[in-house]
Amino acid sequence: MGVNLPWAQRIFRTTRHNLSKFPDGPFDGVVCLWTLMDIPDAEATLASVARVLRPEGWFVMCVTHPCFYSPESSDVVDDNGVAVREVRNYFKVSFWVSNTSNPKSVRVKVGAHHRTMSVYLNAITDAGLVLERTGEPQDVDAVTGPVAHSRPTPLTFMVRCRKA
Repeated sequence: MGVNLPWAQRIFRTTRHNLSKFPDGPFDGVVCLWTLMDIPDAEATLASVARVLRPEGWFVMCVTHPCFYSPESSDVVDDNGVAVREVRNYFKVSFWVSNTSNPKSVRVKVGAHHRTMSVYLNAITDAGLVLERTGEPQDVDAVTGPVAHSRPTPLTFMVRCRKA
């Protein structure tokens, strides 16, 4: 026997700035994909997320990997033709704009707020969220495709946590 409950699940698309319209604890889960590095005040955003989660509610976030996509980092090819990620200014927590030669790059257009891994993880726990899992998925197409040499490091850092 099936039950059709189209009203039982609602999806809201909003920004951190609009979370104030929600009461405390109405949501089972919150997803923040590829945006937290574009928000100036990540700590306030995470506190807002924790506030709108019900007890034991879940939060999932995905950002560009802070260890490998920091200001002035780039892929370089060594003397043996092997691509290596050159990381510069990892500890410089700041807003930056890419100086890549690709004018279509989103980081050329909008920049990013670079934070270290510890800044993200501490902001999560400071907001009252409990870390459950992290992930650093490998770009399978880049590993097996014609540009396999160009992605020696993970593009993404993913986190899953729960409200305490």
